[in-house]
Amino acid sequence: MHRELKRETARPAAASARAQQRRFDAFRQRYNTERPHEGIGDRTPSSLWTPGTRDYPARITPPEYPAHVEVRRVSTAGTFRLRPG
Repeated sequence: MHRELKRETARPAAASARAQQRRFDAFRQRYNTERPHEGIGDRTPSSLWTPGTRDYPARITPPEYPAHVEVRRVSTAGTFRLRPG
């Protein structure tokens, strides 16, 4: 799948981010709804997909931690500080 994705969408890259996104969208459409997959009996992924039945809460409550747990904030780079800075 990744080799096809790269071949069809990124070699060469599109001239703009918007044009690149259109390529990705077109690939996803073809890959999931038009192209049969041998691994699933020559069917398309979209023909087998069913939406989940799980209800999601309207608002996610913040986690609560026991008093003895030290909570650290993780940066967008995935790091944290041992000492407050």
